[in-house]
Amino acid sequence: MQNLRICDSFRRFIRVSNLSSAFLFGHYRVDRPDVMSKYSVRITGNKSRFPVLLSNGNLVGSGDVEGDSSKHWAEYEDPFKKPCYLFALVAGDLVHVEDKFKTMNGRDVTLRIYVKGENELPKCSYAMLSLKKSMKWDEDVYGLEYDLDIFNIVAVPDFTMGAMENKSLNIFNSKYILVSQATATDTDFNNVEGVVAHECVFQSETLSVAFSLWTYFNSL
Repeated sequence: MQNLRICDSFRRFIRVSNLSSAFLFGHYRVDRPDVMSKYSVRITGNKSRFPVLLSNGNLVGSGDVEGDSSKHWAEYEDPFKKPCYLFALVAGDLVHVEDKFKTMNGRDVTLRIYVKGENELPKCSYAMLSLKKSMKWDEDVYGLEYDLDIFNIVAVPDFTMGAMENKSLNIFNSKYILVSQATATDTDFNNVEGVVAHECVFQSETLSVAFSLWTYFNSL
């Protein structure tokens, strides 16, 4: 996807997935789990309206738009094939917390959780811990090492589903990320841990297991 321009003058947050009109307009795709492609995405947007530009894969470049200092760009590349339903793009005025995870082969992976306000940042700590535990579990049980340099989660209150395992850019409803010991119940904490683990593990196991099974059953 080349030069997907974020030009909406009114909205402060844009989320694109495989089912959105923006995706359908910009990218022809066959929506089957065994039809996979590599994605290189360049996003251009207004710096004040959309200071954060995110998509799947590793960030391979970013900067100001030449000749227009009010706009910036970011380019992401996922070198591994995936079906279109794992594509995602997010642009908006977001803040984040950051941590690191060292894989079983010694690589450092940057972990970030993006939310809408500074007041939400302290409520991300348990979700971050759950993410690191899930990545370690995936290695210990299945020997599956996370294959990219960055893992982003975006949590917003209006996401209609609980969460979605878009490759390296998981989208969550805020209630499955934000918890505080002052206000949350044990069930709330269990839900955060369970949903974060589900999306993290499903992201890796879908690519390595589910698609091969799909191909097998369709060949019968």
